[in-house]
Amino acid sequence: MADNKDKNEIRLIKYREYLIRKPEKAFGYYCIAKYYIDKGNFDMGKKYISLAIGKNPGYMPSILTLLDMYIQNSKYIKAVKIYEKYKSRLEAKKVYGIKINRSITSLYKKINSRSLSRLQAYWSFRKLLGKDDENLIVNLLACMHSLEKGQTNNEAMGMYKKYLYTRGINDNMRWELLKILGRYEPSIYTNKKIILLFDSIPDDCSSGYANNIFKEVFKAQNFKIGEFMRQIDKKGLIIASSNLWKYVYWCSQTKNFDKLLYKCCKRLLNAGWVDKLIAQTIIELTGMGIAAPSEKELKALELYGYLVNP
Repeated sequence: MADNKDKNEIRLIKYREYLIRKPEKAFGYYCIAKYYIDKGNFDMGKKYISLAIGKNPGYMPSILTLLDMYIQNSKYIKAVKIYEKYKSRLEAKKVYGIKINRSITSLYKKINSRSLSRLQAYWSFRKLLGKDDENLIVNLLACMHSLEKGQTNNEAMGMYKKYLYTRGINDNMRWELLKILGRYEPSIYTNKKIILLFDSIPDDCSSGYANNIFKEVFKAQNFKIGEFMRQIDKKGLIIASSNLWKYVYWCSQTKNFDKLLYKCCKRLLNAGWVDKLIAQTIIELTGMGIAAPSEKELKALELYGYLVNP
């Protein structure tokens, strides 16, 4: 704990030294703002972010951080106004939209209802004044609110479909969007484009869909193959033997040897799936001290012509 405190203090000292050397640069103010935001001091965070934007109004990390800070603190109207002010810049690159999507949808099932009511009143008043511009923050919050209420009218369903295919959406929210749309279009569960948009296994994901995700992630050779399998295992989901074998193969290629790999080998062995890859992996894990095959498992391997020296 003390080491972390010392490292944080050293960070702040370095940032302040940078400001002294380059007071005209927005980067130093931005770094100090991030330091205070990470510490939970949003007043100081806002102060330094404002200074960063003052130094360079085009420095996008500062604008995105200010937006995120307002969103996380339920200052929805302020976030909407910031988006309106910098809309052309925020829409200039897809990566900015993805970052904003992640920030807003991190609030899925945690929306501040009072702040949302104020935003709804504010946006309705704008429309009365004839201002009807598209605003990503307003639209996403409206979608999340409709989803949480279980609304299935045409307007809501249109929003659900739009954001189901949008990058940066919270995986638990995307799963809920998929389930509600899947009631009317079951084939959507096998849509590969949607499957590959998941960055993790949703909290209440079904075993069947978790297998779909892993299968497509493996095909794409996503660097998160190991992380997806760890999540599936942690959630206690049933993984298909074919996917277990793919994971064992991936581990053998990447030299990723651990207890989860042995667990997958055991499941395959118990299911009667034994081949050279599984046997050699168990032999290798045993030699490393990671695996400790039971007498039953040793006999099964021997039955298939493989010997393990425990």
